[in-house]
Amino acid sequence: MASLILLVYRNWAIYWRGYSDLELTRRTAANNLLHRIAIEEACTEGCRLYDMGQSGGVASLESFKEEFGARPTMCDEYSAERIPVSRIESWAEHLITRVDHSLARLASARSSNRS
Repeated sequence: MASLILLVYRNWAIYWRGYSDLELTRRTAANNLLHRIAIEEACTEGCRLYDMGQSGGVASLESFKEEFGARPTMCDEYSAERIPVSRIESWAEHLITRVDHSLARLASARSSNRS
């Protein structure tokens, strides 16, 4: 079982979401077939671009996309949040990193003083 949602606007096609049960589809290459059909549909609609979405640095996903001739492209992503969850998460990650570094320096200083 596999599916995908393709959004088309003017000359741009965007692979928005997809799903596949890898146990059932791995042998059939269903994902490859779905993307081939989506790309053909995008071409029929006059699209010049087919956006396969973010890979997030996942090597297997990047490799899959390269099979279709995809090239990595940097892009900005924007989000509007009623409650600034992303900002809070970013601040918390920064704080944790600073605390970790401080604790590491403290531990290093303590072991130096013992010597």
